Amino acid sequence: MIEENLTSALDLLNKKIKEASNQIKYYTWCEAFVQEKVKHTMDVLAVAQELLSMRKVPFSNEQAERLLFGALMHDIGRFREIPLLAQNPASKHDHGKYSADILREEGLTDEAMLLAIQHHGHRTQDLETDILFRRLSAEQQTDCRQIFEVIQDADKIANWQLYADNPSMVNHINLVKYPPTKEISKEILQNFKNNEIADYRFAKGFEDFLIGSLSWIFEIHWLVSFQLLQKRNLLDRVFFQAGKDVNDPLLLMNLQRTAQAFLDLKLEELSQKEAS
Repeated sequence: MIEENLTSALDLLNKKIKEASNQIKYYTWCEAFVQEKVKHTMDVLAVAQELLSMRKVPFSNEQAERLLFGALMHDIGRFREIPLLAQNPASKHDHGKYSADILREEGLTDEAMLLAIQHHGHRTQDLETDILFRRLSAEQQTDCRQIFEVIQDADKIANWQLYADNPSMVNHINLVKYPPTKEISKEILQNFKNNEIADYRFAKGFEDFLIGSLSWIFEIHWLVSFQLLQKRNLLDRVFFQAGKDVNDPLLLMNLQRTAQAFLDLKLEELSQKEAS
């Protein structure tokens, strides 16, 4: 049985990293993917800790530990996915489901935690329409949403930070999974214009993946997350880098205006809600 604390979670994570590394020794790009996901996992944990420290109304120590456990475990399924990608880079996998599967195999029965981790790469509506989520008590649903939200926000911020700081690492990996097409899906562009997170079912290549990752702004949940984005100037930095990777400056300028307007609106709305 997994103890819900960061020490046992880290031990399990290291075990799965070693298992994955042993399976992909001769796949250079997969070795880089493992290294990137190890860094990403620790970055997500650090961002989650910073978000919790920024909240005016803190969580209890017990709940804060649960949220950090979720942040640390959210991508453990990547280390099951990566060996499969080594065999077929174009294959599709739900690493969130793999993460929940691994935790279930290790004996975790906390359904609120498992569902939050399983759906962390999905839209909020996907979590809330899951029949297992609907079977949770009201208290468990609140707990599940809190874990889900901190994982999602920290995950997005950490991914943007890595892209802004080390784009070559991000692009090297994702160009294998999403070959460039020089086209952008009309459906993904429409998602963005509607202030919606991209529907990756319509992604055709790297450009769609990149525009989709910029649309994550529309699924940020907490006021402190928007404040951290502003503090780190991340929106400007990721769009600046995207300008080097997508050869359509006018399009990116319009998308950035949409994203910035949404950020400003949410900062105002959530600040007023917190003050009331």
